Amino acid sequence: MDLPHPSRRQFLAGLLATGAALGTRAIDLTTRLEQALDQATRRGRSPGLIAGVWRGEKEEWSSIRGVTAWGNKERPTLALHTRVGSITKTMVGTLILQLVDEGQLTLEQTVDRWFPDLPRAREINLEMLGRMSSGIASYTFSDKFTDQYFAHPEKAWSEEELLEIAFAAPRVFEPGRGFQYCNTNFVMLGKIVEKVRGTSLDEALRKHLFDPLKMTRSSYPMGLELPEPYWSGCTLQGTPDGTTQPVDATHWSPTFGAGAGQAVSDFHDLSLWARALGRGATLKPETQRTRLLANTYSSKGGRHYCFGVGRENGWIGHAGTLPGYNTQISYLPKQDISIVVMANTDTGTDHGLPAVDAFQLLAAAIAPSP
Repeated sequence: MDLPHPSRRQFLAGLLATGAALGTRAIDLTTRLEQALDQATRRGRSPGLIAGVWRGEKEEWSSIRGVTAWGNKERPTLALHTRVGSITKTMVGTLILQLVDEGQLTLEQTVDRWFPDLPRAREINLEMLGRMSSGIASYTFSDKFTDQYFAHPEKAWSEEELLEIAFAAPRVFEPGRGFQYCNTNFVMLGKIVEKVRGTSLDEALRKHLFDPLKMTRSSYPMGLELPEPYWSGCTLQGTPDGTTQPVDATHWSPTFGAGAGQAVSDFHDLSLWARALGRGATLKPETQRTRLLANTYSSKGGRHYCFGVGRENGWIGHAGTLPGYNTQISYLPKQDISIVVMANTDTGTDHGLPAVDAFQLLAAAIAPSP
């Protein structure tokens, strides 16, 4: 699933999980994982990396590289909060599917009742939003959005402002007849959760995901601040072409992400969420199976986008990107293995985004296979 590289005009707010399948057992697992993270550190541009592997609930390995901010010497810790970007989509998608299990929604319902201002809203249903097949434009590809965001990155955005930009843009393809990774879809799904639950998305996430799963260090902050402790994120997004010195994006407003990318978590909670997502916790088994059905237009090789989650060569997961941060969670059901990687930059290299690249190397180190 190729997505645009970050630049001044192209804005990343998430990336589908990628990786290699696991096969044979590693002879010296710790050494292989350490070497893999060393390689990711050398060829990446992240000031810091935090990574871990679990088999079941047991943490098998964790390791840290680098510093907490560009230009300092402070070593990261596993307790640091980070902006998880599009991993938020996996959470909002789960809230929607919980409502399906409760009989309050069906995936076949069209969105006109919630978004009457959307052109041809009666042709788009919840399933199309979750599988990125709606054909609605993503506001993050609009100059109207990026010009304002990069000029005033501290600006607080409302969902209504984001949707107005998206709804005014031309349709990308006919509803249900394509694939485009689109943040608008999950802003809409987040608003639907709020309207059906009669509460804020923050409260819905806390009550229906974070509390039941004991994710006590996860949140959906509405302002610029991060919960303590946190690390600083640096980015090249919004800088002139040719810039090599990153800027501090730690307190840029996350509100442009809304239901597509606004959540915050930490290393421990992300491990809980990787397992819960992959196992279908809080959902009926048949609903989890439905979630993992692919948008066939997205399928390429062993990669597929499903309902707010990716599948690749047996892995179930998602990556998230917000200016200054990149995160990857993945789960392999056949071996009950989870991987979490956190990076404090969203600046990629020829090898891709830092957390995604590290995940690929770690997955291959655990047990390489074709």
